[in-house]
Amino acid sequence: MKFLCSIITTVSFFSILPLNLINLDVYRKVIYYINLLGNVFIENKKYREGDGILKKILLIISSVIFLVGCSNGEGANEKNQSFVNLEDQIQKVMNEHNYPSDTILNYEIKNNFIYVFTKTNSSLNVVVLEYSTDLIKLVMEYTSINQMSILDPEYEDMPVLTVVKTGDTNIAGVKILGEPAKAFQSFEEVSDDYRIETKYWIHFTEMKEEYSDFENSNLPVNSVELIKQ
Repeated sequence: MKFLCSIITTVSFFSILPLNLINLDVYRKVIYYINLLGNVFIENKKYREGDGILKKILLIISSVIFLVGCSNGEGANEKNQSFVNLEDQIQKVMNEHNYPSDTILNYEIKNNFIYVFTKTNSSLNVVVLEYSTDLIKLVMEYTSINQMSILDPEYEDMPVLTVVKTGDTNIAGVKILGEPAKAFQSFEEVSDDYRIETKYWIHFTEMKEEYSDFENSNLPVNSVELIKQ
């Protein structure tokens, strides 16, 4: 009886899962099988001492687990495929503009824009791509970046990207407009036993009308704080 109760508890767990964790159709099927399980118990009271009820329970549980597993697997495969397709599109556009995939350090997606960070000739470059469901196109690019804010007032939904380059290993963090910046690294092999490590710190903020004036002292690039260890 304890074994039966454990099985019922395990199956019933699926009935309280949030809907966003499993496919809705599968959720309905799980509830259906749980109800069916209850009916099996009611209709088979006289077989409780035998093993016939156990076989039916195990068959129902196997069906439920198979359905949930297949559903989750299909959802994960779709997400992975979508991610791979996006990366392929990005690399295709970048190749068309002489940025092969081995030069790409990192990329960030903000609103309808993809910011691709590349390194060529020991310099950081930023390529801004605009994307929709069926098209990715290059809208701007900046080369040899050390410290600057990147923006275009013509695009209302384009955030302001600020990039800061540091080569000092004592720099533990960077704040821009008082907010922590995100870091990614680049390594340049000088010899077999020596390489140069460079960190790039990036920060996104919403576009403001005052930023339209590129000489404005309030631009994020003018509010950079280096934090040492």
